[in-house]
Amino acid sequence: MKKLLEKWCKLKSLLIFKQKAEIYFYEREVWWARIGLNIGVENNGKGPEFTRPVIILRKFNKKSAHVIPLTTVCDKHKLVNGHIFEIGCVQGKRAYAILSQSKTIDSKRLVRKLQVLPKKTFESLVRKYVEYMFGKYI
Repeated sequence: MKKLLEKWCKLKSLLIFKQKAEIYFYEREVWWARIGLNIGVENNGKGPEFTRPVIILRKFNKKSAHVIPLTTVCDKHKLVNGHIFEIGCVQGKRAYAILSQSKTIDSKRLVRKLQVLPKKTFESLVRKYVEYMFGKYI
């Protein structure tokens, strides 16, 4: 774990100080993003760049967005209880949005665009996310 943390810290410092060309991203898009090595139950990125696919849920400006990470692992309990939401296929694999792991990220974390979600799928995801996060208040 210590070696992984050291690798992530080096990569993160490069991301912080890197002057990167402006990235054009929009809501509904699925991107590989450098999520990093996180704490406890938070989902980590994978591989040498600590990446994970994410859906751009809300673009705030050209440098930040609120995203929902994706997984290919379907935990039936989480699906039934609404913690994950099936969005269809991403890169040929069935993908699920991890609703409880949404977060705001800087665009420097975005690596490359994978695809755009169909409008109906995205609208269903947004409704499910709002219900999941704020259901008893709306």
